[in-house]
Amino acid sequence: MSLAEKLREFEVLSGFSMDDLEQLASLMEEVAYEDGQTIIDEQSQSTALFFILSGRVKIHKMLAGQLKILTLLDKYDLFGEVAFVDNMVRSASATTVGPVKIAKFTSEHFTIIKKQNPTLAVEFLIRLTRELSRKFRAVNEGLDIKSSEHTINELILSGQQVRVSTTNDVDYLCTIKYADKTQNFPLMKIEVKGKIILIPFHQIKSIHLADRYGHY
Repeated sequence: MSLAEKLREFEVLSGFSMDDLEQLASLMEEVAYEDGQTIIDEQSQSTALFFILSGRVKIHKMLAGQLKILTLLDKYDLFGEVAFVDNMVRSASATTVGPVKIAKFTSEHFTIIKKQNPTLAVEFLIRLTRELSRKFRAVNEGLDIKSSEHTINELILSGQQVRVSTTNDVDYLCTIKYADKTQNFPLMKIEVKGKIILIPFHQIKSIHLADRYGHY
């Protein structure tokens, strides 16, 4: 499969013509990483946009002196949108989880596209901005950016502390230990200060990660 065909699998690029995708692909650099390699560092000046072609990438940052995992990204996810759009320093770090292959699209590449194909450049930026807006809206509303099942599995693996809000107006600062939505009575198992609590899925209103200041 060519790089252009792989790019078509990314939601943000779906609907682009193959000619447009081939033009984007012709400028991109494919890079392979080994397990545990850093792709970008928090507060670094790089502004490239990264498309994950294979493998998984952990997005994390330092909050209140502790390393916090924000999310785990998979094949056909992208990251680096914020710095690409605003040209500011990186707000988080990205590290590989296992072997990873990415396609790298830089600001310089975008400048070339603007000169060669202004219509494509405008549509690309509009779609990227919509993707950013969707993610920020999901975070602000306390919703999962990906499917809830996928995100819950990530939180179980990372052991990250979250706030679970319930329809009973009870909030728990906890880690998620187990979740099974396939049962007749779906449950989530959480741990609060060493105590295990079972919560029916229908009672879970939202799951919140800490913000940059460590607040929920």
